[in-house]
Parts: sequence; C-alpha cells; structure tokens
Amino acid sequence: GHGVAIAHGKLPCIDHLRIGLGINPKGINYKSKDGKPVNILFVIASTPFHQINYLKALAVILRGVRNSDIKNEVLSIFDPGFEAKFSKEFLEELVKQDFGCLNI
Repeated sequence: GHGVAIAHGKLPCIDHLRIGLGINPKGINYKSKDGKPVNILFVIASTPFHQINYLKALAVILRGVRNSDIKNEVLSIFDPGFEAKFSKEFLEELVKQDFGCLNI
C-alpha cells in the first residue's frame, strides 16, 4: 500500500538473498489493498534455508519506505539534478546488513 509493493518468494535453487528494485513515478496497477498505484516495487528472492536474512531485508525495506523523505527521493531518482540526501543512507543500510551474500 501507499505506492509501495514488496513481492517475495523462496527458491531452493538459489544460495543467497537477491533484491530487485523497480521505480515507476507514474505508478502501475498492482491491485493493492488501498487501491493506489504502485510506484516503488521491491522483489525479494530468498532461499528457504536462510529465513533470518529475508526477515532482516524486509525490516530494512519497511523502515525505509515508511519514511516519506526516503520514498519521495527514491521516486525522484531519475529527475535531472537529482541529489541523494535520504535514500543514500537507506540504500547503504540495506547493503551493509549481514545478509550473507546480497546482490542488489
């Protein structure tokens, strides 16, 4: 809801957590509970054998997107003259977490 969606799944064929980030400032219909279009989409693929890494990643993502400054900045990432102030810290926090081997 609120313009953010997190798609997730477990795949036994991967050996570490993977996170994808999609941004569409205009929004896409994702059939969210609040009926609003989704502007920011995270996709998390994790192995069922490392559930704690998935939960850590989910916690960092949720903390970040609940901050309206971070969310608005992520949406402006493709604007000319973009300057990271808030989202840089959010993305650095996501990367520095001990997820084992994380690919963003």
